[in-house]
Amino acid sequence: MSLGYGGGCRKISEDADFVLDEYFSYNLSFEDRKKIFDGLILIKKSALLEPERREKFRRMPSGKRRKFVKIILREVPLYELIDSGDVQIENCSHAWSFLPNGIDRMAYRMCRKIFEYYQLEGTLPDKSSWFV
Repeated sequence: MSLGYGGGCRKISEDADFVLDEYFSYNLSFEDRKKIFDGLILIKKSALLEPERREKFRRMPSGKRRKFVKIILREVPLYELIDSGDVQIENCSHAWSFLPNGIDRMAYRMCRKIFEYYQLEGTLPDKSSWFV
């Protein structure tokens, strides 16, 4: 059973230095679910963090050695990136819950998902969503 709120984002442009996503958020307690992509998330690519990769070789029962790679995600200091201007967020019109610094809570969660996806896949996602 869903709590009735969430959001989503999609990439609208990307170049060598920046990526620009548009996002929406909704809360079914206050309004109908509308996908109005009018919020913006601008991320400087130099702010993206690479994960820590640990390689390990294991001997298989057949006697062959196989390489295993473990990816350890890094914690992204998103508040510091927002304060420094490396991540810029323009709230959408249906923003209903805000962090103490005035940022839409759903936009913050979308940024977290974008940074996590980048660390796992090595590329930026075309679309992302978060529903509860």
